[in-house]
Amino acid sequence: MEELKSRQYKMPRIVPKEDIKNILVVNLGGIGDVLMATPALKSLRYLYPSARISVWVVPRAREVLEGLGCCDEIISFDIPVAERRGFTVFVKFWELKSIISFIFSLRAKRFDMSINMRPLISVVSSLKMAAIFRIIGSKYKAGRDTEGRGFFLTHKSAEKYISHTHEVEHQLNLVKILGGDIIAHNPEMRVSESDIQFANNFFSVNHIQDSDVVVGINPGAPWLSKRWPVENFSQVISALSKEPGRKIVITGSAEEGQIADKLKEMSGVNVINACGKTTLKQLAAVMKRFNLYITNDTGSMHIAASVGVPMVAIFRPGHIERNSPYMPAEKYVILSSNADCAPCQLVECVSLKCLRFITTKEVLDAAFRLLDRFKELF
Repeated sequence: MEELKSRQYKMPRIVPKEDIKNILVVNLGGIGDVLMATPALKSLRYLYPSARISVWVVPRAREVLEGLGCCDEIISFDIPVAERRGFTVFVKFWELKSIISFIFSLRAKRFDMSINMRPLISVVSSLKMAAIFRIIGSKYKAGRDTEGRGFFLTHKSAEKYISHTHEVEHQLNLVKILGGDIIAHNPEMRVSESDIQFANNFFSVNHIQDSDVVVGINPGAPWLSKRWPVENFSQVISALSKEPGRKIVITGSAEEGQIADKLKEMSGVNVINACGKTTLKQLAAVMKRFNLYITNDTGSMHIAASVGVPMVAIFRPGHIERNSPYMPAEKYVILSSNADCAPCQLVECVSLKCLRFITTKEVLDAAFRLLDRFKELF
């Protein structure tokens, strides 16, 4: 561990600030990954106040950065997960052509520094990022040296892929190795007055009173391997709804709206379906009213954490220490199992045994405990 720490902050040289006028930050993670990068982006803006900072994110995460003031340009371009992780893209000519054309458009912007904020999870991902950075042609290349795979970087933060360091801290380490100070630690998404007004209208239309206890439920996730069984969520909803004055709001993408419909049918509870009916910022504003959030490991979990909602987070197959809710420990409960195959990075899984080992009783016990602990706040 001491050797890792000494490598982590060993800088080959401090980058002269006058050399840096144009920066590209690459973060091709999901909504939660980009949200967890906001403290690092704010600190990078503070380190290079006069530089132009562009951030490349996947389209669905763009809204996270809008209005924060931590970058000058948000670039949206998606490379599907399966193609980021394997070589399949190299045998699909039409996709390869599009990707190469986009990367050469970045080269034309003449960035002085490129920064990769995501871990290099395999040799393949390392080689792809090395190729991208080579084409972009920045003099300085900073990023995360996961398991020693950052051979192409001029400034690198050494890390183990499975560690006790949170993702927020991993990304802040990138600012440290560039010689910067950390000016923010908490992930943030800027919510406007119009977003708050939307939330107020949402509660009014759905007949949610100030005295009601509102429980948000997030039964979906982009990865099927992260979805706790829908029948379990149904049982949780049924149990929570037995007490008068509790309202259940289902959150998720538009595609996950069918899960909400199924939960309504299975539980017999008149749940409020918010799936696909809000922007990310409107969702954050709605979440501020939640007394509790019960969620799979997904982007909305991190949005809820950023606005301080007490939550029960159902984990696996993801890495808990790295991706847990970034908030005071007393405000959340993580439930996971010790399945011999976890953690893994499978997008789909046939058995889902790591999730099936988590019982409805465990979730309800944690939910009632948090509702009782924070009842004075509402």
